[in-house]
Amino acid sequence: MRPGCSNPPPRGDQNTYGLCNELQERSYGRQVSPYIKVSGTSTNTPKNRKFWRENLPRLKYHNPSVPMIVNRHSRNNKKPTLSIYLRKPDASTPAPATRSQPSSSRNNMSKATPPDADEKIITVDMTEKHSSHILEYVLAETRAVPIKPTKEEIRELQELDAMARQAEVDRARMRSLREEKKREEDMLKRARAAGGVAEEEDS
Repeated sequence: MRPGCSNPPPRGDQNTYGLCNELQERSYGRQVSPYIKVSGTSTNTPKNRKFWRENLPRLKYHNPSVPMIVNRHSRNNKKPTLSIYLRKPDASTPAPATRSQPSSSRNNMSKATPPDADEKIITVDMTEKHSSHILEYVLAETRAVPIKPTKEEIRELQELDAMARQAEVDRARMRSLREEKKREEDMLKRARAAGGVAEEEDS
């Protein structure tokens, strides 16, 4: 059994399950570092937003030992990019046990670092690219291995989907009840206000 592939992902990723990306074992992957724009801009669209909101957490879930750093910033003139660090196939020295890795940042403090001597870097311009195309490119470059969920995992995912649908129904019902209550309160206020005007006219 592949490590990290035995259990379904957390609830927030139930719709993106079914991929186990063995970056380190199969292609010596070190770092997946997407640079995503936070402020509204034509390059930060739903086309590529799904990749770092859904696909990237799924990859991280199945590969907890592979650093994946997100660097967010508000520079609208800078293209959103995805940087993948891979060990060179002709590298003669063993890969170091550990490498210096920055943490994710919301204020442009985790910029992509230059590759080490035994590494190469692949950069993807995510501007106006659909998430599915970005994911396909990542899988091709890293030789990732897609896997199918087990019957038990499918059952658990179906239960989570059913819970999510029921939660949406419950939220809609509560929203309707609140709106109905507000309408009744507004009608009562108007009736009271109208009654006060009538009393003044009678007096």
